[in-house]
Amino acid sequence: MEDGFEPAEGGVKIVFDVRELDVQGVALQVAAAGFAVHRYYRPDEEHSPGGSQTGHIRLGAERLMRHVTDAEVRAIVADFDQVQAREGFVCVHVGTDSWTAGGDGPSGDREPRIPPPKAGTGSATVDLA
Repeated sequence: MEDGFEPAEGGVKIVFDVRELDVQGVALQVAAAGFAVHRYYRPDEEHSPGGSQTGHIRLGAERLMRHVTDAEVRAIVADFDQVQAREGFVCVHVGTDSWTAGGDGPSGDREPRIPPPKAGTGSATVDLA
């Protein structure tokens, strides 16, 4: 392991689908509540098998932290649910993904996401624009 190594962040991502017409507004509302919001799939993969329904966009709302306990995951999901209830936007909660910082191996890579992402899924870092 290198000197000065900083383990990757851990975190929780809530994956959800919203209507295309609502994407910008919902993304702003969720971001204002302290989540990093990203489009989950590239536009050309959005409606492929396993993706969102036609007319919807899949988003991911993340909160990063070093260590993630089950209680913290539940609290973050509850925060998201409160934003949804307060702002009144409609979405379909597809799933929750969590991972921990660092790792026990020599590389210090972050631990696998739980559950592991499926092969061929889109990136959660695509810009909303």
